[in-house]
Amino acid sequence: MRSRWENRIETKTVAYYINKNILQPIFRVQQCVRPGHFQEQRPAALAIGRQVSGYHSKDATVVDFYLVRHGDAVSELVDVERPLSEMGRVQVARLAQQAAAKGVQPAVIYHSGILRARQTAEIMSEQLRPARGMAPMDGLQPMADPAGTAAMLELATDSIMLVGHLPFMNRIVGLLVKGNAERIVVDFAPATLVCLAKQAPRWGVQWSLAP
Repeated sequence: MRSRWENRIETKTVAYYINKNILQPIFRVQQCVRPGHFQEQRPAALAIGRQVSGYHSKDATVVDFYLVRHGDAVSELVDVERPLSEMGRVQVARLAQQAAAKGVQPAVIYHSGILRARQTAEIMSEQLRPARGMAPMDGLQPMADPAGTAAMLELATDSIMLVGHLPFMNRIVGLLVKGNAERIVVDFAPATLVCLAKQAPRWGVQWSLAP
């Protein structure tokens, strides 16, 4: 006979906006009303990663995430869209080579959609060949609130590279590592790559690269 708790199941869907016009489900959870009892259901294809850990995950696997600030860009006085300068392209090409030599293999590269970040992501993608390619993502713009992107990374179990800008990069590292977006943890010069590792529930800076 089913217990009264087994008869009181509610299904919840947890989702995250990758692009503001597309709502993509991350995972579904069947959760019993009884506190602390739940069963997680993972769909065959996920927006982020092969699997997503549910609430109270016991998985101790370390996952690396890579944050990249775009390379040097031209002045707005030269071009209002501020593409990468020649120096910026050289910087990013060197960074990509260093990352490849270090064994960096993101499953996917997301960028802010702003030209200099997209160009940086393209150069990194050509060298690193992420399995799921590259794509623009909302929430990586210079003044974006890092909380949404931080929540996405908390759920992800595949390695992800994010290409963006200051002050966003400083703020998301501060939020994840120190719990405070206003704390400066690393120096994000142009074309800097910072590797963060997550071993739930802790985050830490593992290493950084700069050309």
